[in-house]
Amino acid sequence: MRISERKRLASFDIDHYVCSERAALKWKSARDTRKTLYIYGMSGYGKTSLINFMVSDQEVIYVSADTFEPEDLELEDETENITVIVDDLDKLVRNPFFEENKRRINELASFENVWLVLAGRSEVPGWLMPGYFTYNFILIDENDLGFDRREAERYLESWDVELSEDDMDDVEKKSLRYPLLCKIFAMHLKNGEEIDDEMFETAKCELWDYAWEHVYSEWPIEISDAALKLSAIEEFDSELARMIVGEAEIENLLKKIKEIGNILFIRRANGKNSYCIRPMVRESLKYHMAGRMSKDNINRLYFNIGYYYEMNDELIKAIKYYDEIGDMHQMAQVLVKNSRKNPQTANYHELRRYYLRLPYDIVVDNPELMNGLCMLQSLIMNVEESEKWYTELENYVSIHQGSERRLAKKLLFLLDITLPHRGNINLIDILKNAFTLVSARKLIMPDMAVTSGLPSQMNGGKDFCSWSKKDRELAKTIGKILSKVLGRFGNALINLALAESFFEKGEDNFEVMSLIANGRMQADAVDNIDQIFVADGILAWVYIIMEKPYEAYEIMLNLKKKCSSISDERIKRNIDTFIIRIGLYIGKIKEANEWARYASDENKEFITYDRFHYLTKVRIYIMNGRYEAAVSLLQKLLYYADVMKRTYIKIESLMLLSVVQYKMKNDSYMETFGECMELAKEYQFVRILSRDGALIKPLLDRYKGDETDEDKAYLKAVKSEVKRMAEVYPGYLKYVDDALSINDNALLILKLQAEGASNTDIAEKLGINLNTVKYHNKATYKKLGVKDKTSAVTEARKRGLI
Repeated sequence: MRISERKRLASFDIDHYVCSERAALKWKSARDTRKTLYIYGMSGYGKTSLINFMVSDQEVIYVSADTFEPEDLELEDETENITVIVDDLDKLVRNPFFEENKRRINELASFENVWLVLAGRSEVPGWLMPGYFTYNFILIDENDLGFDRREAERYLESWDVELSEDDMDDVEKKSLRYPLLCKIFAMHLKNGEEIDDEMFETAKCELWDYAWEHVYSEWPIEISDAALKLSAIEEFDSELARMIVGEAEIENLLKKIKEIGNILFIRRANGKNSYCIRPMVRESLKYHMAGRMSKDNINRLYFNIGYYYEMNDELIKAIKYYDEIGDMHQMAQVLVKNSRKNPQTANYHELRRYYLRLPYDIVVDNPELMNGLCMLQSLIMNVEESEKWYTELENYVSIHQGSERRLAKKLLFLLDITLPHRGNINLIDILKNAFTLVSARKLIMPDMAVTSGLPSQMNGGKDFCSWSKKDRELAKTIGKILSKVLGRFGNALINLALAESFFEKGEDNFEVMSLIANGRMQADAVDNIDQIFVADGILAWVYIIMEKPYEAYEIMLNLKKKCSSISDERIKRNIDTFIIRIGLYIGKIKEANEWARYASDENKEFITYDRFHYLTKVRIYIMNGRYEAAVSLLQKLLYYADVMKRTYIKIESLMLLSVVQYKMKNDSYMETFGECMELAKEYQFVRILSRDGALIKPLLDRYKGDETDEDKAYLKAVKSEVKRMAEVYPGYLKYVDDALSINDNALLILKLQAEGASNTDIAEKLGINLNTVKYHNKATYKKLGVKDKTSAVTEARKRGLI
């Protein structure tokens, strides 16, 4: 067929066809402007159906890319307008005239009298990019071809299927806007089947079978074989793909897979590409893997993937693949490697279910697994189980000799220092003993982080509130010991511990800042990111107290940039949380609520490592009036504080609980607040209270305390700073909806006040009574939690209202 030989496409059955409005609009735009139209999407998105529908009453030139020859598209009349459609473009590579046809298609895009429509399964292929950029192709992709809810309803109606809102919600969610899957659902529903998980699962399997028969089986064998193997992985780079597929030229193969269909996504980060098979395709390929690969081959594939991840220290991924094939030996080896890590960087919570499934006889024969289970049970607050494994490790020492005994003794020593539930009982004596052994070269200590990735020494891996009572004395007596025992993690510890202790007790900010600067320099010298976070965290709190919240915010943003390339995800998450925490002082309400949506879910599982997130989340609950949720989380935090001997968290949790009880009009709020104040007074802590000044001021105003001179002096210091902080941050954690309900007139008045206008000027400009202006002012001040115009303007700006 030469290009001058036009034809009408075969008659099109429109009984069940619903054309996407988005696709239709783009089609018409391309047609009217004569721009080349490129339509792409997986099989089943209706590319050819769209073409049939849009040109059903027209004469066009239509060819399929796998069969046409170059002369079929020779242009005989260069003046007459024609429409040329090249379908199945992904099959062009199979055409014996591939190179000539590529050149011809690019030429046609340049002809003014030719409206070119191209359709295929992949994004614009590389060979077509010159024309794409030169002639500004219009694209119709899967987002345009897929159904929205209204279109899906119309489609089901064409099958005489009417659904309730709830059932339609299910169909919309499960069909993923995919027309072919929606069609399969419609056929089942037309036959009277009920909407349930079984029907959806059956429909999906039918779709997967269709995909194999009409898509995957058409691929070259090296591509279908590679795709089956790669479907075992959620994300992979070329190195892992090369290992799995066994193909030296893996980049070329991945390029072919990408261009043969819209199934492979590329992500670029840190200068490297990683690949993902789209979830629906991956699920279908995994479905076919079981029937097209032998069990031995699948087991070998999963073992190789697990081993690759293990060698790259991606232990969570590694153990998942070993578990798939039931390889308990390899699973145990992964858990041993995790147990060797510092508890801060180890993945105990993530690997918990694997630890707990280990057979007893395997564990008791391996001191590192006993060490791991001892630490895990402590972290999940099973104190008796933790001590049981500690005893088992002691028994191991008593019956073994040589290197095995030395290893077990070292692990016991490390547990004595690090076990969370033991607090700091006898810790000074333990550290002194460690110092003696290290100095005599009888013990080699690993680097030990003491912060658990948190911005605190006092409230980090363990609670050191009791040391704050004798901070200067302890700094002199055990400073050298800590530096020796903790290695590079101990260099900055003393300066930063003193800085935090002085800060919490409300001592001179400039002395605190001097200690922070010294500690930060020491931490920088050895690239100790844990202590750098502590230094920047304390400094940020100093700036909050000094009424410089934006400087505090900037400190954390800069630290986030510095840590962008580190592997410790726990620290990075805590930095993000600290940014949210500081943002509460400057009206970053939207960001806080967005963060809370994805924060650790305490109702699913209470993770002790996430305590900093939980205490931030409680404040957001309070800000949003979700007092019951706040109480529930605070009760969990208080239980944790008691079991794990966490004084600082207990004070903070009692303070927040008393605030919530006060807001809920619970009469026990003052009893709770009194317990909090007594505990804080024992350690002379001021800042743990004053940081939440606006929140606790109503309670503090009602609190009397004891009549001793020491108590009066402490209470005076707390009240003075709480009052100041409440005045500086009047909108802190105020219930947001009230502020956002300020009406237009009140906002206009506030804007004019921000510009310097007086009440009289505003009344004249708006043509309203002076008393009306004052009425709006009073209501606005109340909603913003302030007492005067200047504070109202400042608070409104923080909240983005003006």
